[in-house]
Parts: sequence; C-alpha cells; structure tokens
Amino acid sequence: MSDGKDSLALWDGLLNTGYDAAGLYIDLGITEYSTSSRAKCESFAARTDAHLIIKDVRQAYGEGAIGITELARALKRPPRSTYSLTKRYVTNQTARGFGFNVLATGHNLDDEAATLLGNVLH
Repeated sequence: MSDGKDSLALWDGLLNTGYDAAGLYIDLGITEYSTSSRAKCESFAARTDAHLIIKDVRQAYGEGAIGITELARALKRPPRSTYSLTKRYVTNQTARGFGFNVLATGHNLDDEAATLLGNVLH
C-alpha cells in the first residue's frame, strides 16, 4: 500500500466485494513522506476495520541498517529503482511469510507509461 489512489482503491474494491484482503504498508523511512503516507493507510484500515501489515525497512534489517535513500546512493542507482526493488522484495517476503496465495498491486497506465519512458531514456 501507498497512500495513493491506485492501491487504496484496489484495497477498498476488494473489501467491498467481500474479499478478506489485508493491506501491506512498507515504511521506507523517507522522512515526512513515509510518515504521512503511513498515517493515511492506518486511517483507511481503521475506518474499514481492515487488517494492515506494516513493515519498517530500517527495523526489519536491524540496528544500524541504512535507509532507502542512503542505499540508493551506496548502490549508485536511481532512488526510484532502489525503492521498487526493495518494495518488491519485502512484499514477496511478507506474502510468503503470511501464507497468502494471491498478491494484488494497484497501478494505473500513467505509472506504467512513465516507467517505460524512463527506462527507454536511461
């Protein structure tokens, strides 16, 4: 989950159609952005009485773990690429750990087109 319209709309739609869908919020530790988006996901979960799983990247990897911004610098990769790889890894790890057999992500065509264009330009 992010606090974005795509993921929250997907979660809301699944809940409204009767699915027992848990949300996963991955806190990447990106200063005010992570604090704000986490609060929005927690608020949505509370309003809908839905289960929200929160994974904090810094806590998950122990004391002294570097944040996602520092990791991007260390790997000399664009921050967006580092965020995406980390989120995909944590999402898959969490889904397996909870025994989920379906994983749904919300994306819109604008996101896909921007990613494609960015990859072509780089």
